[in-house]
Amino acid sequence: MELFIQHLYRHENPVYRQNNVPQAAIDFLETHVNSQLRRVDLYNMLCKEGLIDPTFIRKAQVNFWIFELLRRAYVKDMNNQLHSVKLVLEEPSMRSPTHPYSGEEAHNVFSCIDLAFEPTGPITEGGICPSRLKKPIIRFFSKHYDLNPLVPTHEGVYLSMEQVHSVATNEAYSWCKERNLSHLWAYLWNEWYRLDRWALFSRAAKPILCFGKTTYIIESHWRGQKYDYNYSFNRPRLDKLVHIIASRVLADKAIAFVQYDTSWEQPLWWLSYRT
Repeated sequence: MELFIQHLYRHENPVYRQNNVPQAAIDFLETHVNSQLRRVDLYNMLCKEGLIDPTFIRKAQVNFWIFELLRRAYVKDMNNQLHSVKLVLEEPSMRSPTHPYSGEEAHNVFSCIDLAFEPTGPITEGGICPSRLKKPIIRFFSKHYDLNPLVPTHEGVYLSMEQVHSVATNEAYSWCKERNLSHLWAYLWNEWYRLDRWALFSRAAKPILCFGKTTYIIESHWRGQKYDYNYSFNRPRLDKLVHIIASRVLADKAIAFVQYDTSWEQPLWWLSYRT
């Protein structure tokens, strides 16, 4: 009974997972966490080096520190769409739109856009936008990014998806035209406010509120597969990757689902009964 209580405490208490691993073991993990070794291999190495006692230190505790060290090392811009705008505004090698601007195309979608407002002449040394105007651009771009049909305006009005797109585009266009920034408007239209581009970044492109960022969900999925299953293959063939997913990943997910569904994980001392 005492062993069962110890197991339950170690398994359920996150503070125990964090504070009970020796500092020497944490330093060892920090050195080897990016070595493409599986988590179970790192745990076995800690036991072999004598840095932890497997009787008291569980795999869950070591896994906690592996993920914590990976989280600290993995720095990601939480607003990578806004980060892309900053790069284009600041990077000298990215001073022109990727596609040629078509004023007629923009006018056909939004009649408020003037056909004559097109980029003329070379881009100046300062890029497509002066330095003093970069922060205002990021501010209104951030506002457009967060607009959603389910969120009312300051006047309490709910806009449709089409209305949100129209209002945001008109604001960006008017802002650029007032300051005679035709090259900047061409970039914003081609890369962000054109309908096919708008659907890629705006939260208003769907009639729902998304609580998860698809980009990070996908990155997390493949990062886990890289370190846990594909550690021996830098760039595996597609058939090899499918085989790994079908034979190993799905099997482990099924086991994890059962463990989560039953809220139970077998203690280490149970393993002695299998031999």
